[in-house]
Amino acid sequence: MHVRQLIGIVLFAASAGAIATPAGKPAPNLTPTEVVEGQLAALRDNGDDDSGIARAYRFASPDNRASIGGLSAFTRMIHEGYQDMLRHRKARILDAETDGDEALVRVVLDLPGGGRSAYVFVLVRSSTADCEQCWMTGGVMPVAPPADQGQMI
Repeated sequence: MHVRQLIGIVLFAASAGAIATPAGKPAPNLTPTEVVEGQLAALRDNGDDDSGIARAYRFASPDNRASIGGLSAFTRMIHEGYQDMLRHRKARILDAETDGDEALVRVVLDLPGGGRSAYVFVLVRSSTADCEQCWMTGGVMPVAPPADQGQMI
């Protein structure tokens, strides 16, 4: 296939919505990195109605949901402990490691005013009524931002 044809196919798929935006809900074909990208985009674009937080919550694993205590507790946790995720300007994936049904994805967030924060997302393959064997977030840990900038998302 010629490069021009390949570019045309990619542009058509993007305009059709196939690859244009991060996923809004778990799906078995999403990679751990795509799950994290979707959650961070949802949180960054969160509205006054906290719809972005609700979208990010869809990717929480069943065990994570049980330990948090539901969407209202998750919303409170984000507003009180992870506000930087709600106001980040850019996110960068530093790396992702997968080992069987577990994955770690390290990210750095660029914040307004030039600050940065970093997190490790712990993902697990989980099954719910809506999604069999989907990557979902089991937890998120703050870490010190490294000097490496990673891939911008």
